[in-house]
Amino acid sequence: MATLSKKQHAALDRIDALTAGDYIKLLDANPPTDRQWAMLKFHHASPKHTATARELANGAGYTLPQAATLQYGIFAGKYCSQLKIAPPNKIALFVTFLKPKLSECKLIMRPALIKALNMMIQAKNKGG
Repeated sequence: MATLSKKQHAALDRIDALTAGDYIKLLDANPPTDRQWAMLKFHHASPKHTATARELANGAGYTLPQAATLQYGIFAGKYCSQLKIAPPNKIALFVTFLKPKLSECKLIMRPALIKALNMMIQAKNKGG
């Protein structure tokens, strides 16, 4: 595993400190595209909020897993820019990673983002 710089560690610490309210503010201030929402919703609805890049691609209508991770990275990158943080992987704003032996990497949605999406879905269902 590569050694992280102090700046990357600081970025991950800031991401870890984000609240559901912080994610809601980010999403409201710069709304995702339809495909980005599709990926977020699919990921949110996945068992244990965990999916592989291949599963995210299928859920958002992309042909290749690389397309999904590229789009997730671009999506997360605009929020990283707003927050003025530079994590080692921009997708880390939305997920943590689990790399089981002999299987695909699993992307686990961050708890604060899960909570934010729960709140946003609940507000939408109430007509708010």
